[in-house]
Amino acid sequence: MIHMKKALCTLLLILNLLTLVSCAGQVMAQSPDETEGESLLVAKEPETSESETETEMGEKPEIRYENLEIAVGDSYPLDLPEGTWTTSNQAVATMDPHNTLSGLSAGKTWLSATLDGTLYAIPVTVTEKMALPEEEKEAGSKKDKYRILVNKTHNYVAIYAWGDEDLEHPLRAMICSTGKNSPSKTYTLGSRKVWNRLYGYVWGKYATVITGDFLFHSVPFAKKDSSTLLVGEYNKLGTTASAGCIRMTVEGAKWIYDYCKPGSKVIFTTEDKPCPLPLDPAIHVKGESGWDPTDPDESNPWHKKKPVLEATDCLVALGEELDVSTLFHATDTAGNDISDRVEVTGKVDSRTPGIYRLEASVTDDLGKSATAGIYVRVVAPKN
Repeated sequence: MIHMKKALCTLLLILNLLTLVSCAGQVMAQSPDETEGESLLVAKEPETSESETETEMGEKPEIRYENLEIAVGDSYPLDLPEGTWTTSNQAVATMDPHNTLSGLSAGKTWLSATLDGTLYAIPVTVTEKMALPEEEKEAGSKKDKYRILVNKTHNYVAIYAWGDEDLEHPLRAMICSTGKNSPSKTYTLGSRKVWNRLYGYVWGKYATVITGDFLFHSVPFAKKDSSTLLVGEYNKLGTTASAGCIRMTVEGAKWIYDYCKPGSKVIFTTEDKPCPLPLDPAIHVKGESGWDPTDPDESNPWHKKKPVLEATDCLVALGEELDVSTLFHATDTAGNDISDRVEVTGKVDSRTPGIYRLEASVTDDLGKSATAGIYVRVVAPKN
């Protein structure tokens, strides 16, 4: 009996050790030191769909986050299963009862909870907000600053000169996508970054701070790679589609990044007022991933593409009615049919035999053009 008791004690000790190792493996599967340490301007992009957090008996709770990054002073509501989530270092970050994570000081911590007897832990990195260089705080004459109007009703951005306080003389206008949670007051532009990690583990290009977590930036990319544009989101430009930031084409976001100095005013409005300048819609892109057609990067394959305008010479019987627009077929740079945009010069008199010349041109939403010309011969029927 003594030997049997010793054997049982030994077995129980081994089982306890295995349980401890298993729990430690779950917690240490990711170390905060192994997460990306890049300084971020964290933005609420893209808007994630709502999901149920309750799980059926026996099902493993869904944890959306492998790691979390947040800037000092920022707070974000997290989509986590119901439970008591706490941080291991509350001097770095805290979690309130409504699952809102707040960054307090730069550093690393763990966000954890025990759900159905299993410990779940997510590494959290809190970064300093990107400081505005002293020279930029003082720099920027009035000619380097602009007034930027963001119309949330019609989803456009209009640029005005600094001195145009009444917003009467727009300099240019660009298509955008705002969100239901976009700001609604007047702000001044702040710091900026070429690539910026966005909330939701996607990336924005040419990000410029408007206020807090709200930025001007490109349509999101899946990776920090210009060839991973989320095409489905790009095709939503011109509609209310973001979670609050102002999405633009890469060209539009870069224009603000390059020319609108810190201190430029950003004015939000919901006024039902159409864009004061002609506004080209964003070209419809096919596929799921690729490049932004407006990206000026010399590696952009879109630079080698252009619209196609097709037509062939034709014969027309004397007296036959002819619609010259049907003689031309056009596709834009992305391959979309734009035959209805073809402009034709020249006339054909189908009542008079002869040879007539028609010239045609078409321009797509990228501003690229194509031309073509054909001869139309009007012939009398043979006896």
